[in-house]
Amino acid sequence: MFFFSCFQKQDNTMFSYSHVMDCYDFKYSYLDLDFSLLDKKIKGHNRMCFDSKCFLDVIYIDLFSNLHVDSVFVDGCEVSFSREDNQLLIEHDIRKGNKFFVDIFYQGNPVSSKNPPWDGGFVWTKDNNNLDWVGVACQKDGGRLWWPVKNDLADEPDSMRINISVEKPYLAISNGQLIDIKEDNNNKRHFEWLVTNPINNYNVTVNIANYKNFKDTLQGVAGILALDYYVLAYNVIQAKKHFQQVKPMLHTFEKLLVHTHFMKMVTDWWRPLI
Repeated sequence: MFFFSCFQKQDNTMFSYSHVMDCYDFKYSYLDLDFSLLDKKIKGHNRMCFDSKCFLDVIYIDLFSNLHVDSVFVDGCEVSFSREDNQLLIEHDIRKGNKFFVDIFYQGNPVSSKNPPWDGGFVWTKDNNNLDWVGVACQKDGGRLWWPVKNDLADEPDSMRINISVEKPYLAISNGQLIDIKEDNNNKRHFEWLVTNPINNYNVTVNIANYKNFKDTLQGVAGILALDYYVLAYNVIQAKKHFQQVKPMLHTFEKLLVHTHFMKMVTDWWRPLI
């Protein structure tokens, strides 16, 4: 009887949490972070836009507990929150059908990976010139190990803006297309990236190094596609030879995807007649 009672309580809790997670749809994210390479620290905030599909009185946001949360805002108003393990619980009433924004300001030293990519975390290393070379592995643990997010694999933001600040001479490479680079008076550059398609949180990434950029174009099925490569400065000549295989590879993917799309169209057309 004791075992049965415990099992029933756990099942109800899981159903309640799942129901709440289904109540708000993740639409957009603006991640703005400043990297301090010397002390391996990040500081910034993430603005998340949601659509409520039912009444809400609590919002769950995921973020590893080792990162300190300075403040939380809902629709521009600062609100209280509590933390349980790797989650923030924000008690706030949201009506059904409302669009609302959650801003989380935070900072700290994200976990370092002991065995990338199998072990989640940041990789802080040096290149051959003893300059910083930084990346992150988070497919297993999700984006929550370094940025606040709704950690639900079934709910992806439709688009995302990523702004990464880092000191010179480093470049900060992230997802999507680079739309702007700004410099300030503190020897820092701000790289702004735009993702215009749905993206899963564990696919959001950042790479920082003394990269050099070279460009190319691909005459694809749907037109000209821009190709951008970022490689370590002393590997540019070697990389230009190595990446000659990119165009044939992309053409192969194009043929496969066009064939798959055509077969789907045929199947969808015939299905009502069967």
